[in-house]
Amino acid sequence: MYWVAASTPDGNGDMFAKWLSVANHIQNVHDHDSQLFPKCLHGPLDEPERKKKWLKPSTEVCEKMDIITDKMLQNDVKQLWPVHQTLHVEGFHSVVIHFAPKSTHVSYRTMISR
Repeated sequence: MYWVAASTPDGNGDMFAKWLSVANHIQNVHDHDSQLFPKCLHGPLDEPERKKKWLKPSTEVCEKMDIITDKMLQNDVKQLWPVHQTLHVEGFHSVVIHFAPKSTHVSYRTMISR
């Protein structure tokens, strides 16, 4: 899920095509029906990677992976778009709190000088 958001910095419709491609990828299908994301971005898989345990289509486990196509989860994928992230703001506020803690009273002049 993180890869989908991080690899689509402009948040276009390509993000949903990438998300839906996960269902194919876990079944060792790397070419997709979508025009926006027709195939996986990785190169050819080497022999050790080919021998991974992939999900087999139409099995019970694979049927449970239909959560990937759930509309509510797809709406959550939109929220992962980097524009919606608050990491940088939280980092800034953490630095501000370090130099001007709210638990310590300081005068206006002291705060300005800090």
